[in-house]
Amino acid sequence: MAWQGRRSVAAELAAKTSQQGCQRILQDGVLVGVSSPKSMVFIAAVLPEFVDRSLGHTALQLLVLGLVWVDIALVSDSLWALAAGTARGWLARRPRQLERAQGVSAVVMVGLGIGLAVTSRTS
Repeated sequence: MAWQGRRSVAAELAAKTSQQGCQRILQDGVLVGVSSPKSMVFIAAVLPEFVDRSLGHTALQLLVLGLVWVDIALVSDSLWALAAGTARGWLARRPRQLERAQGVSAVVMVGLGIGLAVTSRTS
């Protein structure tokens, strides 16, 4: 299906998309980040391992570590969003390149599927 739909992806990308305001996009991003199970599991399972109880102020240590986590996530997610937006703009101007990328993606998926089918796990 990925191979057959490679041309329709270019057409969809070329079509006008609804314009959302920056505030709405930011709100959606914060909502997804806060409600992400990955974030919740990380904060509950990993952050406490970095708290030194002998220093006291455990809650403050957790707060600082949580803020560092948020800062890293914000910078990382922002960079990915900028990269994706740039790639979308580039691909929208070059539908042939998008078709090629979709075709390569389809071939890779088929290759991975074949590789999974012919390899066996002994464990």
